[in-house]
Amino acid sequence: MEHQQSNQLALFIDGENTKPDFAQLFSFCHSYGQIRVARIYGNRDLLRIPRWQKACNQFHLKPVYSEKGQKNSADMLLVVDAVEVLYLYPDISTYVNTSLGDEICVKALDFSILIL
Repeated sequence: MEHQQSNQLALFIDGENTKPDFAQLFSFCHSYGQIRVARIYGNRDLLRIPRWQKACNQFHLKPVYSEKGQKNSADMLLVVDAVEVLYLYPDISTYVNTSLGDEICVKALDFSILIL
C-alpha cells in the first residue's frame, strides 16, 4: 500500500494495555496521513492519572471511559466506536488499532491489512 499524506486516518488505542508514551505511534500514523479521529479507551481511574491526562492533552486523544472490573469493556467500546466512525466519516480511509503491547494493525477501506 502506498502511503499518501492526504489520507484521513482514525486511531484507536487500548489504553489498558500500554504506557502513555505515544510519540513513536503518532510518527507512524502521520506517515499514513492526517489523524482525523484519535481516541484512547480505558477505565476512568487509569485515564485520570496525571501522566495519562498529559499524554491525552499532548496528542489530542479523546478519552473514552470503560467500566472498571468488566472484562474486555474497553475492547468492546473500541470496536463499536470504530464501526461508528466507519459510517460517520466516509472520508477516513485508514484505521489504526493498537494496544502498543500488541502489533499495530492498520486497515484501509480496501481491506488490505498491514501488521507491524
